[in-house]
Amino acid sequence: MILLLSAPSLLKKFGNRNLALLFIVLEFIAVLGFVFAEMSWLVALLFLLHQSIIMMVLFNLDIFLEEYSGKNESQTGSIRGIFLSTSNIAAIVSPAIAGFILTNGDYWKIYLLSSLFLIPLFLNIKTYLKTDRSSAIYESLKNNFKELWRNKDIYNIFIIQLILQFFYVWMVVYMPIHLHTNIGFDWTKIGLIFTIMLLPFLIFTFPLGRLADRRTGEKEILITGFLIMAFTTALIPFMKEANFIFWAGLLFATRIGASFVEIAAESYFFKHVNAANPGTIGLFRITRPLAFIKAPLVAIISIYLLSLLDMPFQFIFLILSAVVLLGVRYSFKLKDTR
Repeated sequence: MILLLSAPSLLKKFGNRNLALLFIVLEFIAVLGFVFAEMSWLVALLFLLHQSIIMMVLFNLDIFLEEYSGKNESQTGSIRGIFLSTSNIAAIVSPAIAGFILTNGDYWKIYLLSSLFLIPLFLNIKTYLKTDRSSAIYESLKNNFKELWRNKDIYNIFIIQLILQFFYVWMVVYMPIHLHTNIGFDWTKIGLIFTIMLLPFLIFTFPLGRLADRRTGEKEILITGFLIMAFTTALIPFMKEANFIFWAGLLFATRIGASFVEIAAESYFFKHVNAANPGTIGLFRITRPLAFIKAPLVAIISIYLLSLLDMPFQFIFLILSAVVLLGVRYSFKLKDTR
């Protein structure tokens, strides 16, 4: 969060390309370190470094995309749709690969493979991408927060993105635990379930981005997505059978809603900003690390309250469903782009 808040001044001083290359090197060190680190304190430090740096790499890619996509906001949904679709290919393939690698519990293999993927990323940015330092406008952190509070559309889409990231974090942390410990799936099946689960991000993202540009705007897509997410997430506590097809289908349905929200939120936000607003973009990306703080805290409190009421662990997903429903309220407040 500190790095993202400092992003405008870092861009002004070093330029986006140099920052991106530096952060990729640091990420390589952190991930490769997981292969060899055995002391718990070192693993913890490497994990903190990884969580901090990967957010900055994604931020750098946002700036590159805004610089190269120009000022034609009528195509923002389509451009973001293509960008997210290509990004999600890796997200879809990765769980399946991880599931097969983990057949013997060799976690170090995952980290080694992950670090190797950073090499072509580094070479591509170094060889093909350039950046214009002068495009960024430096504003104080105070002014950035003032703008977030003053512009109600930016504020509402910020909250919407925070709710979406809250959903992702909750699912990433607690769904594998539920599937493995309570339902009884092994890690290979969980990896395949997650691969199927993520397919909506590849199927719906680009078409919905074009739809938002040309016909509906983002508001209707956001509301539809949150309703789908809330309903399907609410079903999770009541399903107890270790049926592969059912669980893959149910989690697939949750991500249909999430894919609607993700592309609509990205499209709406980036229609209101450009590469000259790195401070605002940094605040938008803070939603992910902020969710990593908020979601586990809410979950811990929820698990404690459920234990007092003698209710099973899986009812935390009913609580998550209620949180997701809040997104409908903030979506209605938006002034649509069409």
